Amino acid sequence: MDEQDLRARLARALHTRITEPEWRRLKKLGLVDEYQRGVWDWKEFRDYASYYLDQLRDFVEDLRREQAGELPLEIENSETTPEPASDVYTSVPLSERTLARTQALVALDNYCLGPTNPDKVRSRTINSRVRPQGGFDKTLPHWVIELKIEAWVPAEDVRSIYHHVQRDLLAKESYPKVQPRTFRVTQFVWEEELRCGKRPSWRVLLERWKERNPDDDGFKDWRAFRTCFKRGKKATLPRYKHSNDYIASAAQRLQQSKERWEEGPRFGLRPDSIRQIY
Repeated sequence: MDEQDLRARLARALHTRITEPEWRRLKKLGLVDEYQRGVWDWKEFRDYASYYLDQLRDFVEDLRREQAGELPLEIENSETTPEPASDVYTSVPLSERTLARTQALVALDNYCLGPTNPDKVRSRTINSRVRPQGGFDKTLPHWVIELKIEAWVPAEDVRSIYHHVQRDLLAKESYPKVQPRTFRVTQFVWEEELRCGKRPSWRVLLERWKERNPDDDGFKDWRAFRTCFKRGKKATLPRYKHSNDYIASAAQRLQQSKERWEEGPRFGLRPDSIRQIY
């Protein structure tokens, strides 16, 4: 399949128009070449392309808003060490008061440094970072949110920042309405299955549960116990907007990038050849 056919197929799959600059960015990231070489199957290529297009379009929209004076100042990461690929920094929403205080602190830092130290101008670090983990090593794939926030920032701002990032990851914002016992039953069944090498019968599991929890008489029979487990299993598993395969692939790429990063000199790699800018 040539590039134009591939581009048209991707546009149909994502129900969107892919502009020439966007297609060039996907090519520069290596996605098109990797798909054509068979590194990714169609589903993986489609999911990766969708993710990077979303990132690129968010950046373009923020740039437009900044030029129009509609975008409030965001505090950039002050660290200069390049990070491996698949680490995604996200924008940080701040209240007007916190943003104003941050700018005042930056001004104070720069005043203390003085005009004789132009290379040491400070910036305040308030950011959030999302990284994929698991999936390729038999553990469950999941997203991890990391916040780097100065201690004086009000708790309501921290909550707002976390919620802002979380809602872009979870398929649903609502949380499972189950009792703690439901999760404990699920934990118990999985631990028994691991200990025995296979899952015992539900009658046996209920008997063992009662032995360890003599005060719990809420299960009439093994069927009620099994129903409780199924409800707990469904509530335990996180539901993300991205598929498990996508998160696992992203986590594996991140791990591979870290390994190349750590052994860069051995492979003749420079730090800027590993980093990807979104």
